[in-house]
Amino acid sequence: MALLQHVHVDNHETVWAGSWGKGLLRFDARGHLQEHLLFSNAKLPEGTKNIVRHCIEFSYRGRNGLLVGTYDAGVLFFDPSHKTFTPIAVNGQ
Repeated sequence: MALLQHVHVDNHETVWAGSWGKGLLRFDARGHLQEHLLFSNAKLPEGTKNIVRHCIEFSYRGRNGLLVGTYDAGVLFFDPSHKTFTPIAVNGQ
């Protein structure tokens, strides 16, 4: 069971959900969980990592994916075709 923070439906009717401690979740149009994607390997206590606050469709360096705002890992770009998270610098950091 996961506490959901944010839900976004993309142009392909995929449901993306940001969770508290369970990372980014991908559901099909029928609501079946397809993937559970973790991004933080930090040595933080359980319940304080893999927290997604918001996600929206976004294009980054020519790739389409999701911009993911987190509580514990900054702003990330998620590329669904490669299943990778890339940190995005905010304010030059």
